[in-house]
Amino acid sequence: MDAYARTPEEDLRSAGAETHDYGAASSRFKAKTLAECLVDHAASYIIKGVIAPRDLALIFAQPGAGKTLLGPLLAHAAATGRPVFGRRTRACRVLYIAAEAPRDTEARFVAMRQRYGEAPNLHFLGVEIDLQDPDSGDLDDLRAYIAELKPDLIFLDTLAAAFPGLEENESRDMGRAAKTLRLLGTPQGPRARWEGAAVAAIHHAPKGGDTPRGHGSLNANADVTMRIEGQDAQTRSVVFGKNRNGPSGHAFDFEVEVVHLGTDQDGDPITRPIAVEADEAASTQASSKRRSLSKRDSTALGFLHDLLCTEGKPLPPAWGMASDLRCVPLTRFKEECERRGLSASNDARNRMTSINQAVQALNFAKALAIRDGVVWAV
Repeated sequence: MDAYARTPEEDLRSAGAETHDYGAASSRFKAKTLAECLVDHAASYIIKGVIAPRDLALIFAQPGAGKTLLGPLLAHAAATGRPVFGRRTRACRVLYIAAEAPRDTEARFVAMRQRYGEAPNLHFLGVEIDLQDPDSGDLDDLRAYIAELKPDLIFLDTLAAAFPGLEENESRDMGRAAKTLRLLGTPQGPRARWEGAAVAAIHHAPKGGDTPRGHGSLNANADVTMRIEGQDAQTRSVVFGKNRNGPSGHAFDFEVEVVHLGTDQDGDPITRPIAVEADEAASTQASSKRRSLSKRDSTALGFLHDLLCTEGKPLPPAWGMASDLRCVPLTRFKEECERRGLSASNDARNRMTSINQAVQALNFAKALAIRDGVVWAV
């Protein structure tokens, strides 16, 4: 046979080389031409431009900068679906794991509830865990709990507390920690009835530099990194180091606001700090005027005042608040809104959604306050 008539495979065989037939094995691979490439206009996000489904995000800062304040603010916004820092959110189920100072963090969530209102889709888990030691069983137990809860977004506060003994400067340890964080939001088994969750871990910053503390493998594994800058009375700036959902660089600002939660057994005030969007804080400081209310929200506020006049009871003395303030159960207020037809929808679920939105709007406008299941007019 003429050498020029032989196939390339025959040439290889004649030279003693091993050959393979890739035709059947490559059936699952199909490249697109440039003309076939398209843009998906159905953007998938939790907080648009910040966190997308199944992301691994890192929030980090120096001590005292407010990293444990930004997490709860983003968690509450995602759980309620309200815009945050001018960005759209999609309401979802959120799990916040406080592995460091769980009792103090829980009090901060009480302050968040008082400032921003109820968030039924926000779940708080205050527990000391060890995700570093595989023999502790905590990782398996926590993954089983997460699979049962089926959250869309998980916050872990903090990385160091959840991984005791972690050698942060070791590539092996930090790479394993990043893999574990991914596992928290990964469904178990092909039959899992859950699509997984984005995970946002709260971490520390090094003394110098603009990446999370420790070996670079953690930063390399992250989809989004948010660095917080600022101390004491300064406005906090949040800067994206990495952001696969949008541009990097300066993102948004927040202030630290102190919320009063009553008094302790000695009569001393109980306070906790929370994060408040800088624009909102400036508006509050510039004017004490109430935000304009929609007709629906004004009507709901009128229902509340009527209810307080007929059924209101004094706030608990232990809260250390004005003695002339009266309150009613939040459930009773919602029942009154339903009874008096706040929403004209024929669908019961739509009516309840409208009522909940009115309560959130009134709380956000500081027209009412909510605590421990009761509501009162401000």
